[in-house]
Amino acid sequence: MRSFILILPLFLAVAFNVRAQSPVLNATMQNTNINFSWPTNGDFGLEYSADLVNWRTNYNLHLTNGLYTAAEAVTNSARFYRLLSPCFVTDAPPVISIFRSRKTVVHDPITNYDDAAANTINNGLGGTNIFDASESYDPASCSADTLTFHWVIRFSNPMINPYTVAGVTGYRTSKLTMIPNSLIQSPNDPVSFALAVTSQKTGLSTTVFVNCYVAISSLTATVFYQCQQCLDGTCPNGVSCAISAARPAPPGTE
Repeated sequence: MRSFILILPLFLAVAFNVRAQSPVLNATMQNTNINFSWPTNGDFGLEYSADLVNWRTNYNLHLTNGLYTAAEAVTNSARFYRLLSPCFVTDAPPVISIFRSRKTVVHDPITNYDDAAANTINNGLGGTNIFDASESYDPASCSADTLTFHWVIRFSNPMINPYTVAGVTGYRTSKLTMIPNSLIQSPNDPVSFALAVTSQKTGLSTTVFVNCYVAISSLTATVFYQCQQCLDGTCPNGVSCAISAARPAPPGTE
């Protein structure tokens, strides 16, 4: 096996392994990122190293137009890249990482799923809350596209569980989006956000439970019950929905 290193701008380096039937690793600069792509034949995965001795796997890969793709932020430190086959490490369950965003808080990692106070949600006006698990990965696959996601929200009141409303979207995706006043205010009783991530390659699953307080929201249980009766934008006689985010979620989205 032969190898060579291509030096790119900003101290970025790419290491190519060359052998019969080896794919070509393409690298292009876009703003402050470098975008990699290579053919899917051979199940080659992307690894990176700062010293050409210790290598780590980049699991955040995607399938785009028949190619594996990955994006990396460019820094002033040297980093080397190579393709390795087979790319999978082990038939282990998916590994989950969850980040939260709202207004000026962007991509903040949730480090303690049990700490409801630290994970408190401000669901009032002025910002949309996002739980983002797109950096979760499947140790048995080259691509994160082999993962399926399912979020389930549960309050202490069993009568409203599982909790689904029109103002919360992405129940079956990696990103759960909650617009203002879509969650019932619950400053004292933790709300559970369960996320189940399943590998389509192995069938193995991992589930985590993120506990949160909902400190600010105009939505009450009474308004929630009223709005849940309003289907297709219309409410029964004598019923009004003060917060449209509390209307039922479209069928099939939850």
